[in-house]
Amino acid sequence: MNILHLIIDDKFFNFIFKVFSDLDHVENKYVAIIEPGVSSLTYINELPLWRVVGRKYVSSSEMQEDLEWCDVLIVHFLHTTAAEVILKAPHSVKVVWSGWGGDYYNLLPGGETSLLGDDTAALIAKFRKTPQLYMRLAEMLVKKILKSLLSPILTDYQAIKFAAIKRVDYFSSPIPDDYLLLKCALGDIIGAAYVQLNYGSVEDNFSRGHCELTGNDILLGNSASATNNHLEAMRLLSSIELGDRKIVVPLSYGDEQYADAIERYGADLLGEKFIPIRKFMALDEYSDLISRCSVAIMNHRRQQAMGTIGIMLYRGVKLFMDHRNVVYKYFKQRGASVFSIQDIGDLGAEAFSPISCAEKKKNIQVLESIWGHEVVMDNARKFVKLMQD
Repeated sequence: MNILHLIIDDKFFNFIFKVFSDLDHVENKYVAIIEPGVSSLTYINELPLWRVVGRKYVSSSEMQEDLEWCDVLIVHFLHTTAAEVILKAPHSVKVVWSGWGGDYYNLLPGGETSLLGDDTAALIAKFRKTPQLYMRLAEMLVKKILKSLLSPILTDYQAIKFAAIKRVDYFSSPIPDDYLLLKCALGDIIGAAYVQLNYGSVEDNFSRGHCELTGNDILLGNSASATNNHLEAMRLLSSIELGDRKIVVPLSYGDEQYADAIERYGADLLGEKFIPIRKFMALDEYSDLISRCSVAIMNHRRQQAMGTIGIMLYRGVKLFMDHRNVVYKYFKQRGASVFSIQDIGDLGAEAFSPISCAEKKKNIQVLESIWGHEVVMDNARKFVKLMQD
């Protein structure tokens, strides 16, 4: 069976590449679609890519050749270019959309705005109203003019994405619960059946580096993304006596303007306790860094940061999440010991007391039942069998 993977420049593909390479009787080709103006790859430059392409790919003979070659097309993260490729796939090709969250949460009621706290929403609005650089202002003006001129085309892009979703035969998400949310939001637009693909395993991802906790610091968030709701969490932490705890905040990828703002606010609110991480780290290095954190706060209202969450739970970290997050509910239903951020407001520093050995053991069992290596490979083998039927 021939599988064509449309991918983006992201670190998670190093793992998914290994999973599909270990499958029998499967040939894989990886086409990396990069954004305009990007001249080099950051995270997947060591993978044996079939092609590195831009938007012109959708009207090229190379795309036609790739679609004629493949039996299955897997789109890892659905953006407009990938949607256009889906619409040109022959009916004989089975189309799989492996969603990540960032490519479908804006399709849910309320869109991205519903995922932001009041302080974070105000910060994002401030970016739009008072840009710091004249060049930014000029860029916004140009975009406004172009939007008025190209609004029919922009509308077409949305229509293209919905048309592509209708064409999808199978959908995967990090947790099945997201599929139910999407079905409720889109109704008949998505008729795809659910299939589970995984981008990490306990053995290959969560247990690497130093697994023993070496400190009592607090990890806040996983990226420079507004959906982390850093501001709300930092204001809460600033009202608590933290002792010698530091607040470690990864800001190495995402929106640089947002990262700059969080770095400023973090220093103001938390002083020397605030430790921003602006440089991208290899997985082992990152794992060692966060081993000094005995508490993790993931203030997302949606599925996000699953890799970081898995690492922290495996190490016996006490994890706090927004109770509205589907991931919080997902883990609670499986018997994991995860806690609500609202508990911090009620209990203060007492909320950071460590979890018991029994709770740590149960959390590892839950992780292994979802992302153990054999579970991940079994999901991949089931996927191949389903595609062959």
